[in-house]
Amino acid sequence: MLKTKKRILIIRCGRLGDTAVSTVILNPLRHIFKDIEIDWVTKSEVADIFQYEGDINPIRFNHTKIPLLLDIRKLRLIFRSFMKPYDAVFNLEVSKKYDYLVRLLRSSRKYGRPYNHIPDNRTEHRANHQMKIIDECGMGYPKEIAIPSLKCPERNVLTNIINDVGNYIVVSPSTSKFGKKNHRGYRDWPIQNWKKLIDILYDNTNYQIVITGTKNDYYKFLSTNKGKQDRVINLAGKLSIPEYLASLKYAKHVIGVDSASIHIASAVGSENIIAIFGPTSISVAKPFETRSNQVKVISKKLSCSPCYATNIIKQCKDNVCMKSIEPREVLNIIRVR
Repeated sequence: MLKTKKRILIIRCGRLGDTAVSTVILNPLRHIFKDIEIDWVTKSEVADIFQYEGDINPIRFNHTKIPLLLDIRKLRLIFRSFMKPYDAVFNLEVSKKYDYLVRLLRSSRKYGRPYNHIPDNRTEHRANHQMKIIDECGMGYPKEIAIPSLKCPERNVLTNIINDVGNYIVVSPSTSKFGKKNHRGYRDWPIQNWKKLIDILYDNTNYQIVITGTKNDYYKFLSTNKGKQDRVINLAGKLSIPEYLASLKYAKHVIGVDSASIHIASAVGSENIIAIFGPTSISVAKPFETRSNQVKVISKKLSCSPCYATNIIKQCKDNVCMKSIEPREVLNIIRVR
């Protein structure tokens, strides 16, 4: 008699970086429930992050704040759960916006909000917070497998995109608030610093330099490779999500700030990750370090840091914590390695 796969629903509808961190739960769930199929509630624009995960079916939500009765996708999910109930639902969200959905879903077990809210107190790594929700089910797993984990295409997907697939660095300036002039953009490293870093890497290493980010970032760095087209490639806004994951995995170094690139790099197993931090907490938001990668954080560790999501950052007139980090500090780490 064929065994029926356990049906699991995960609710984590965040951006790329948030989703990458939350994949810390996948290997423990696969160990606990053995043969499973996972429905994952995610933003539509993020869903392709799971393209190479054979047991994950993305449930795409275009809008997260539409009332239940007006959202056909949420209603359809509820209806399907009545026709075929889940074995477990894990709500990884820290806000209440999906509480009503969890209550209405049909499932043998439900973990996380609204039944047992585990607040994100911003003192522990985000991945560890997500694992506390998984630990509610009271079933053991080897602790070493609880690491962010994402599958991506093989290296050959990059051969028509990057000239020297075996010898390149990814430079990823983008954040969700990239270019904002107020405190919302304070975790950005200044554009002129990124451009100076690209020049320094071009002059002092033999690596190919790949710029990633959004379509808007492409134009911000449009002239950066002028006269350097042999080794500087601007791929911002030009990669599919699976190609983006692959570009990070096979890079010799991934350089970024507290944003999607460094967290995805950790999840796909990038060899070397350099993270530039200022106002955000290193202990909470640094790339998850594993046996397969090395993470180096550059930070001035000012007395006022970390200040992100506090009133202190709203009163700050100049994010000197980021501006004072020099491009050569990044080069020095690469040279040591």
